[in-house]
Amino acid sequence: MDVNSNSEKGSVSGSIYITYVTAVIRVSTATDNKEIYATTLDRIKGFSLDYERSSQEAYNKSLETLEKDKLPELLNAILQ
Repeated sequence: MDVNSNSEKGSVSGSIYITYVTAVIRVSTATDNKEIYATTLDRIKGFSLDYERSSQEAYNKSLETLEKDKLPELLNAILQ
């Protein structure tokens, strides 16, 4: 399993800082390195009173998306 993610600073509106998280997840077989699952979380938005906290919120929202939407797909791909 390969997971790459990063956050990028967005705009500031008043005292609200916006951050975007992008993540790519790939699962491959160990024997022949054949990709069996891949997904991307694209620009998940977080906002707070500073960039650090808005980044953390964006990562938390990404985890929620993974748990609700992507994890069932991932498990299904692995178990087939």
